Amino acid sequence: MTKFGIGQGVPRWEDPRLLRGGRRYSDDLNRAHQAYGYVLRSPHANANIASIDTSAAKTAPGVLGVWTGEDYTASGLGNIPCAVMRNKADGSPMFIPPNAALRAGAVKMVGDPVCWVVAESAKQAQDAAELIVVDYEALKHITNTAKALDPDSAQLWDQAPDNVCFVFEIGDKDKTEAAFASAHHVTKLDINITRVSVAPMETRACIGEFDPYDERYTLITGTQGPHGVRAAMAEPILKVPQNKPSRSPTARRMMRHDLRRGTVVLDSSDQTTKNGARPPRSDRKCGAFFTAIAAVHTMKAIFANSEGCPETPKRSWTA
Repeated sequence: MTKFGIGQGVPRWEDPRLLRGGRRYSDDLNRAHQAYGYVLRSPHANANIASIDTSAAKTAPGVLGVWTGEDYTASGLGNIPCAVMRNKADGSPMFIPPNAALRAGAVKMVGDPVCWVVAESAKQAQDAAELIVVDYEALKHITNTAKALDPDSAQLWDQAPDNVCFVFEIGDKDKTEAAFASAHHVTKLDINITRVSVAPMETRACIGEFDPYDERYTLITGTQGPHGVRAAMAEPILKVPQNKPSRSPTARRMMRHDLRRGTVVLDSSDQTTKNGARPPRSDRKCGAFFTAIAAVHTMKAIFANSEGCPETPKRSWTA
């Protein structure tokens, strides 16, 4: 192949190794003296957390530690940053939900992370998590995004009383409206996109590790964008620089291997390993994966067609 272009086939150099069983996925990677983490998730779409009793879980066999959203807040760790910043219709900054690795005070969707349990084995971590008693105060919720803007819909965030996070427009509004006004035919569609989630062969897995000598965090996981994940986690969450020479202030690095899916987990693994001096492993199984990832979207689409011209789409997303 002497040149490369969009759509051109690219030889797969990894196939012989994979066909011989020489793959190296996240689930094949282990560290000496590693522990295992499990995330307890919310069964409610919108609820206040009145109290959390972790006493039984902390004394369960093999448990090394139990953390709640309050512990996460007290640790000084940051929130998961917003990847793309937009504005509201009036030009004011968008509302950015405080997406911490563990929720404190309230949950806003089914699958929200509430507690992080670390134990000697994966089964012990899960068994201990099932001993945690969370007292929820269930609130009115929204399960249909098309109704999120209705006046009588539930308000999910106090900072967003109209349930609007941002409004993004692109193109020439006046010319678009004129094109629709003079169109030969206009078609309007409401398209409901049902719960969609990938079905990974390997569910989300990661190992967080801290080297006390080199003062360096390492996250081993499967991702198609390791540099972006490092940028999102290093300074915004862990408060450490992305890059550093050896034996200088704490930094963070990413390691990735073969992929059976293109996902990455963002959780408490790195900070736990620094506090507990043992690398915790987190494996999200299929049930938790679908609970935490699947979502519903509604799209309102309008297509204008002038005689002899292709249709011009005008779309509005509610997600």
